[in-house]
This record gives sequence, C-alpha cells and structure tokens, in this order.
Amino acid sequence: MDAGKIAGLNVVGIVNEPTAAAIYYAITQEVKGHVLVFDLGGGTFDVSIANINGKNVEIITSSGDRNLGGIDFDKKLVDYLEKNYQEKCGEKLCASKEDRVEIEDYAESIKKSLSKKRTVAYRLKGNGGTVRGEITRAEFNMMISSDLAKMEMLVETALDDAGNKFSDIYKVLLVGGSSRIPAVQDMLKNLFGYEPTAVGNVDECVSLGAALYAGLRLLEDHPERVDAGIAAGLRDVNLGEVCNHGYGTICLSYDEITESRCVANDVLIEKNSKIPCTVNKTFFTHYNNQLVIKTDLTQGMSTDPENCTILVSEELKLPVGLPEGTPVDVSYSYDKDQRMRCVFEHKESGTQLVIDYDVTSQRSNTQTLAQEKAKIANFIIE
Repeated sequence: MDAGKIAGLNVVGIVNEPTAAAIYYAITQEVKGHVLVFDLGGGTFDVSIANINGKNVEIITSSGDRNLGGIDFDKKLVDYLEKNYQEKCGEKLCASKEDRVEIEDYAESIKKSLSKKRTVAYRLKGNGGTVRGEITRAEFNMMISSDLAKMEMLVETALDDAGNKFSDIYKVLLVGGSSRIPAVQDMLKNLFGYEPTAVGNVDECVSLGAALYAGLRLLEDHPERVDAGIAAGLRDVNLGEVCNHGYGTICLSYDEITESRCVANDVLIEKNSKIPCTVNKTFFTHYNNQLVIKTDLTQGMSTDPENCTILVSEELKLPVGLPEGTPVDVSYSYDKDQRMRCVFEHKESGTQLVIDYDVTSQRSNTQTLAQEKAKIANFIIE
C-alpha cells in the first residue's frame, strides 16, 4: 500500500488474488455453489475455495505456495538445456549472467510453445558451438512432475480445510498464465472428473476482479465518488474474506496428560477466520516481580511451538514489584487489507507494546513504551 501511494496511485485496499478472481467470475458468469479458484502465476501458487451464489462471494479457505510458479518451470527447462549442451559440447552454455538471463527468456518461450505443440525444436549457441534438438511435452511434464504433485497436495489440503470432497466442487476456475499448461489442466481434470473453466484471458482475471473490488471498497468508504451506473451494478455484491493462516503467541500452559507446565503456542486468530476480526485474551505473569514478558507473534495452528513460525519476537517491560498472576491483556486485530495489530498491555501501569504486521509482505513495525530489554520470561495462561 505504501508503494502504491509513493507511485501516486489512489490506494483503496489490498485483495488476495484468488479472491479478486472469484469476484470477477461471480459478477461476469453464471456461477453458483462451491468453486475452487486455481491461481498459478509466474511466481506464486494460490488455491481458494469459495461459495458463490449470484453476487454473494464467501471465501471459505485459502492456501498456497509463495515459491511455486511459472518461473520454477522455466528454471527446470534451463537446467535441461544446460545439461544437454554440456554433454554435447563439453562447455558451459551460460558464460555470464547476461547469458543466463537470455537462456531463461528462451526457456520461457519454449514452455509457452509446449502448451500449444507436443514437440518444440530448440537451438543453443555458446562458446562450444551450436546444438540443435527437440523437447517433447512429455519430457517437460516429467520435469515439473514434483511441482504438479505439490499443487495436488495443496488442492487436497484446501478441500480438507473447507470440509469438502472433490464432488462438492461445482467448478474449478483457472487463473494465472501458468494455468494454461496442459499437464496442469489434465491434473485438475483427473482430480475433479471434468474440465476446469477458463473465461477470457486467464492473465487478466485478477486485475479485472481487483478493479471490481476497488469499486466495492469505494462504494463502501466513499459512495459519492462512484458513478451511479457502476454503483448500481456493484451494490448487490457481498464479499466475505478469510485469513490464510492462524496467528498466536507462545505462553506457558498446563499439560493435563503430564500434569505439568509446558511451553505452548496459543492460537488467538484461527485460520480461515472471517476478516476483519479482533480477538482479546488475558494472560498472567508467572512469578513475583516479573520484569519482562516475551511477546511472540506466531503463525501456525499447532499448539507445539516447534511446528509454528515466529514472525516477530519482542519484549514488554513490566513495572517493578508486580505479584505472580498479574494480568496482561493481549489483542490481535486482522483488518480487510491483511494488516495485523497486536497489542500487549499491562493496563494498570499503562505499559504497552504494539506490533503492526503486514501479512502480505511479512514486515513489521514495533512500538513500545518500555525500551529497556531483559531476559526472556513467558506468559502463564489459566
């Protein structure tokens, strides 16, 4: 959002790519029931399940992989071409970074051609001479087979999170340029038993949906700025969005099995919670004269800290002389632009630590009234 403002744009909000695509399909197509939005772009993969009824769009769950997309397929093609050249010429194909960039662009063009043709001829020129050859679609499919398996697993995870079976999904909606790859579409057809749906240019679904979302946000915040004709078309659209992960903090808890204290991850905002949302909870100090509370913002649904990611770790200094069991209030807020505000506060003294966290960029800004640092001490939860 800051980048948009610096660029001189009128930034009205942030929207998940699959959500934007779902809005576009809902408004422009006859879609009704549970749909799976399959968004495979150049650098990321997202899958969302939405319940669409007319212009009502309710996102049920979202998951994906930030490091899976068309560029990964390009790199595997580059590796194949480099290996082929090395074997035939005894020389490296790429002698410089510039050569590498050029061959990556060439690999991308081969990938695109393989979506239309079953065999593509190539020509490689390097210090060892020129090599000509052919690559088949079947060979390319083998190169990306592990990525296809990962996508299939993430689709199954989304279905499990939504409590759906494959047969519950009315349509699979394709989004993103890499969703054109025949092996991807074949994988989805095998999973669901029917062809996935693409409307128009799959590269444009997100941007068109984002434009519609911008209209919805303007209609909500500044209705006077929306043309009457456009407002009439958007007024009946209802969108329900969810958070993609669970968020919590690390505390001391009580294990009923071992009948002892244990360190645990306490999830405050559950995955797939409707946003915007706010959760408040009270924790308690562990011992007399505890001077510091360790304030961790975690990502993950497991109670085991080992299975969670600590996004931000800070410390809140407490006043001297507090007794054991002193309450410390914690508030987690997740807004519709996917920004979190986590407030840790000892209300009696006014001591407070605030963590502002951007979920989309994984950046944080911490503000505190207690600047001094001390050794770690944990919460105790009752």
